[in-house]
Amino acid sequence: MRWIITLLMVVMTAISAQAGPDTADRLVSDAYFTAKHLLRGKDFEKAPKWLKESKAVIIIPSFYKGGLIVGGSGGSGVILGRLEDGSWSYPGFVDIAGGSLGLQIGVSVSETMIFVQSKEHLSHVLEGHFRFGGDAGIAVATVGANLSGGTDVSSKTDFIVIAKSAGLYAGLSLEGASVRARSDLARQFYGQLVSLQDIVMTGSVSHARAEDLRTVLQEVSSR
Repeated sequence: MRWIITLLMVVMTAISAQAGPDTADRLVSDAYFTAKHLLRGKDFEKAPKWLKESKAVIIIPSFYKGGLIVGGSGGSGVILGRLEDGSWSYPGFVDIAGGSLGLQIGVSVSETMIFVQSKEHLSHVLEGHFRFGGDAGIAVATVGANLSGGTDVSSKTDFIVIAKSAGLYAGLSLEGASVRARSDLARQFYGQLVSLQDIVMTGSVSHARAEDLRTVLQEVSSR
């Protein structure tokens, strides 16, 4: 009984930490370190190729998954799109959240990147509310560092997810998870109300604190 209580406290602490106040500056900084770690590390040897082929990339520095019979998952992060000149946009801000039922006990935190391969589904994401698995035509491939970082992915895949986790869960699934725009964080970061579409597709805003993140993406996708 004691171990169940302890585990429940761990799950609640992780979820509470994630539910705490987010700051745009912190997310951009954490996204930079996550991108550098996952793209330049040895766990995902095909990540540079997937990034190069992407229309956009979503970076979730801390994707939490925890549960005690009833599970939940979520995290805040950024999305950057490929502009017409081949450069990367400045970051827009999103939340990803989902839930699941089943026999599960544990908690994990994953550094996560989602490569958006389809223009059609990118447009749905940028509308501000999108659900993975809500459309039977969506193909999502998840590659975990503890599985096979070099896994081949079909050219018809709409989203490629790489995740490096620590915890009691072996993997990460986005099935049923929704993506929601965080206009409050965008306003906090850019000092004005700007839509996710304008940030990611037209490059209408800029911010010096995001240059390191854009540089990492540019360097890796230009190889």
